Amino acid sequence: MSDLYKDEATNEFLNRVIETDFEDGDYGTFRITHLVGDERAFSLVCSVTIDDEPDFHQRWRLEFEGVRRSTIALGYVDSIGVSDDHVLLNEYSESELRLGFRGKIDRPALLVGELYRAHFAITYDWIPFSSYLNQEVEIAQLIEEGFGTLAVGPKTFIDLYNTILKANGISTSVTDESTPKEWDGSVFSDFPRLTAFIFDDRYVIAETATAKKSG
Repeated sequence: MSDLYKDEATNEFLNRVIETDFEDGDYGTFRITHLVGDERAFSLVCSVTIDDEPDFHQRWRLEFEGVRRSTIALGYVDSIGVSDDHVLLNEYSESELRLGFRGKIDRPALLVGELYRAHFAITYDWIPFSSYLNQEVEIAQLIEEGFGTLAVGPKTFIDLYNTILKANGISTSVTDESTPKEWDGSVFSDFPRLTAFIFDDRYVIAETATAKKSG
């Protein structure tokens, strides 16, 4: 954690709430009461109690800058996490690749199931199975047809799908490697270093977070 933030107060706050189990209120409570700002920069107003630290400040403002994606919601939170290598960050940091294939198998639905299980094993539902698959045709039908583009996405996922196809005797090609870019209104540029801030099953992907006492 200390490598992620230069602000000592932010480090102290995040370290403390990350190590506290807020589930069922047994050791304290963490509640997001307000969200203020826009989609690229916003603040969460949080009410925090930690049972064994009665002097811990209870009102905090967690300010996010450079937000790329958020599913955050108001309410109580059981656990908080911070990661700079979360699977949610792959599409911002890894090369993007295209996976083509050629070859038929007898039971395409079984292959789809195998792909799904492998996908779930590394994402735990953080990223929907359909996210990087060909959206133009139902995936079992595409496999039944025997050729086409299966997926376009981060290297981790393309490598995973590629391994499974090849293990099932299907010829593959991995092409069109590119670096993920974002449009700032005038030019495309590489993504900066991003961090995933996890609140139960919701998250904020942002460049920075700063915690400040509030109230």
